[in-house]
Amino acid sequence: MDSDGVRSVARRYTSAAHLLEGAVRSYLSELRFTGSTAGRAYRAEGDELHAALVRLAIGVEQWSRSSAEIAAVLHAESDRQVQADQGSAELIA
Repeated sequence: MDSDGVRSVARRYTSAAHLLEGAVRSYLSELRFTGSTAGRAYRAEGDELHAALVRLAIGVEQWSRSSAEIAAVLHAESDRQVQADQGSAELIA
């Protein structure tokens, strides 16, 4: 197993998680659109848009957490593999 390659992928997942988390904090959480801001003629559409934006924010938050979890597993497995390789090398030597 290429431990450096796995760590590189893990770092990319970590970066993606931070990027997604930042997007939720900076942009999606600030969107305040509801039926009342859409006007009387478009109240239902405004409420639907609000619900869709909430679902989007929740989905991006879950994506961020999943990316962070994948990164943690990749880091742990890479570390485990390095330790196993070192143990094997010691046995051979």
